[in-house]
Amino acid sequence: MQKRLLIAVDGSSHANNALRYAARLLKRYVDHHCLIFHARPIIGRSFLEAAKCDPRVDGALQQVIEYNTLKSHEILEHSKNLLIAQGINESSIDILSQSRIEGLAKDLIELAHKEKYDAIVAGRKGLARFQEIFMGTTTAKLMEYSGDIPVWIVDGDIHPKRFLIAVNTDSTAAHIIDYLCRMCRDMEDAVLTFYHVVDNFKVSDVSPSIPEAAEIDTLIENYKNKTLERFWSDITRALTDAGLRTDQLKLKTPHRNAKIGRMIVAETEQHEYDTVVLGRSGSDKIFDFGNVARYVSERLEALALWMIG
Repeated sequence: MQKRLLIAVDGSSHANNALRYAARLLKRYVDHHCLIFHARPIIGRSFLEAAKCDPRVDGALQQVIEYNTLKSHEILEHSKNLLIAQGINESSIDILSQSRIEGLAKDLIELAHKEKYDAIVAGRKGLARFQEIFMGTTTAKLMEYSGDIPVWIVDGDIHPKRFLIAVNTDSTAAHIIDYLCRMCRDMEDAVLTFYHVVDNFKVSDVSPSIPEAAEIDTLIENYKNKTLERFWSDITRALTDAGLRTDQLKLKTPHRNAKIGRMIVAETEQHEYDTVVLGRSGSDKIFDFGNVARYVSERLEALALWMIG
């Protein structure tokens, strides 16, 4: 099945990082296609209106339009050549220069929906985290409003090999597993580590007066263990059926000792992951974008983040 990526560029080093990251994945896919997208700057309404009334203003407007169009195509050609230099066949690359219509994030999301891309890929700008709020940027809007379109945000020159995938053991993990089966099946050198935080709830801790509280705790623990065993068996079966090897798959099940977002960030800081995968939401909202994903996205550095809708 063809893998299709929509890559947003603006000529910056951050966009170039996104291009290189995408290329390193595209090269592993037998059949792939990518569209490099650049949005030309918005021209102010007052400028447009004045141009209708004065030939001199209209002449200036035409020069601005020509300059923006030329600059956009220069950025796109540079981006295309970067992909080719990374080993991507020119026949697999399309480019699109477009005036912004409803805002860059919304334009990208609508295009990805219409053309059925597997992901929107964008570079994350290097922000001073105490001076600027990341959640106000285009990349944040992409993650928050992309719905069922996956978004890959790249922060740095990343070689995708070591993935950390945060999951619940309920049915909400199914769409993440399906997506990984499709997008990771050709990655022979990748290691996928699934990260599930186990809750520490015990009846004996909150209501020790309940008769047989310790026995109930044992029953709950047995249930959690069986659920986790079945969950891991299903993941392993799905991904090996998709072509991955069992030695490429790992499972970590730490007990909860802090907020889950903080635990995920700590895990990335303690180990050499390059890509973090999060679902947009879980059945209990514990992985809702407004909680875990927002916390993680604001704090990850020098990593790629996949937000799966």
